[in-house]
Amino acid sequence: MGANATITSPLAPASVTKSYPQGIQLNWANLKDNLAAIEPPELIGRAADADDIERRANHLREVLDEVTAYVRAVVGDTRYRAAINIHDESGLLTDAAADVVGALRKAADRAAEERSAA
Repeated sequence: MGANATITSPLAPASVTKSYPQGIQLNWANLKDNLAAIEPPELIGRAADADDIERRANHLREVLDEVTAYVRAVVGDTRYRAAINIHDESGLLTDAAADVVGALRKAADRAAEERSAA
């Protein structure tokens, strides 16, 4: 079967067919669905407080987890199908995502400390 499976139902009229994503196209469809289910971050007023920063960090963690899972699927599928060896560098994306989220969480901690010291 190709990238999309076409299924014709014996109960449906002959002109009705459904195409379902397969393989990496299914991963792509899942990524889009999963990202659409994540609420966008709230707008921040004049100055972000610790809670604002922490919410942004949590939002990015959700988004980056989904994107990382998709990247791993693409790399894994490509490695499986390629006639050459491809090194999987997707762990670098995981590390970068953790660094970005970690930096925001540290900033949230600093903002909370500054607020309590004031």
